[in-house]
Amino acid sequence: MIRLGRVTMIGNAKIALLSEDLNITEKVVQHMQTVGLTVDNVIENPTEVYRISPDVPTIVLLAEPAGSVTMEDLCGALREGNRQVAIILLLKNVNFSVMRDAVKIGVVDVLRLPDEITLLEKVVRDGLRFLNKDQRRHAQTIGGLGSHSGGKVLSFYSVKGGCGKTFLAANVAQAIRLSTGKRVLLIDLCLQFGGIQRMLNLQGQRSIADLDPVIHELDESHLNNILFTLEHSGLNVLLGPAKPDIAELLTDNHVELLLSACRRYFDYIILDLPVELNKVSITALNESDQIIYVVTPDSPALFGLKAAVEFFERYGLAEGERFKILVNKVSKKSDLTTKDIEKITGIPILAGIRSDYKAIKDAVNNGRPLWEKPKEKLWNGVAKDVVRLSKQLVG
Repeated sequence: MIRLGRVTMIGNAKIALLSEDLNITEKVVQHMQTVGLTVDNVIENPTEVYRISPDVPTIVLLAEPAGSVTMEDLCGALREGNRQVAIILLLKNVNFSVMRDAVKIGVVDVLRLPDEITLLEKVVRDGLRFLNKDQRRHAQTIGGLGSHSGGKVLSFYSVKGGCGKTFLAANVAQAIRLSTGKRVLLIDLCLQFGGIQRMLNLQGQRSIADLDPVIHELDESHLNNILFTLEHSGLNVLLGPAKPDIAELLTDNHVELLLSACRRYFDYIILDLPVELNKVSITALNESDQIIYVVTPDSPALFGLKAAVEFFERYGLAEGERFKILVNKVSKKSDLTTKDIEKITGIPILAGIRSDYKAIKDAVNNGRPLWEKPKEKLWNGVAKDVVRLSKQLVG
């Protein structure tokens, strides 16, 4: 049995190690001691997670369990017992699938042992600093080194240009931010000719391309360096590259790593996706919790919708309630009603957004959202529709 010294804390946070593997336990404890940190509590039996105090913020170093207890079960038990816990997984093998699953169950970080043991000090200290910051600002749930757990990804997509997809993505993101106060990130994944920058009148050249050098170690500070923040709402925006040729350098791996990181730091991530289906957009769709397909009430748009539904079903992207249809530009003069579209596709309509050319034109020409400030009165119908939609999406 390893005898442990005093507890090392930053603020009042403690460090615990949950490991059935004596070899891992020895290496971790010894390494922590060499960098000036001391593990407070070693738990050898996964069923004894209750020994971690529910009243004390704790960094948990969780080694891969050897028995029948799954990593997901352990993380759930830890987070249920202590809402102020940050979990770092210690695994022998790590791949993108493992990283994605870890983020979804609220893990702070994943280290591969013994190869990455030298990174342990940084990860632990970052986690401890976050726990202290988390206490000060009374955040709800720990899920990353500086943010919230398991943020939801909502993708706006359509095979037809001109349907208002970008406009709706931007305004829904703004409405979610203003109506909930949650951390919201709007990402322009129309990498070659995105419209978010013009639509919100954002000045500057910072873009997703600037993350390339740090994409494998992406953290909150890297994101903050390139994000735009709307003045009145606090909505965060990540733009696509200014030059189309740069966009070609961004891969599906970039998107997967980006979204995995963003889930740690934001409650809601809104994606504006391009019309074309490529590796980047398909990866984004696959990573999405909800896919909002934007269609206008006319025959050409309906034809595109039917083709998209077939594609999504073939690749498992339309499972359950994940795939939703949003009808935009609804008016009495429309070729089809929302009920017609629902009947033809067999898919329930999420909502209808009324047609209001003047209100939308004014907003776009002035580079501002329909709802710009908290407590601002919503005068036009399309703004009210968008706010109502945003509340449906966050449930």
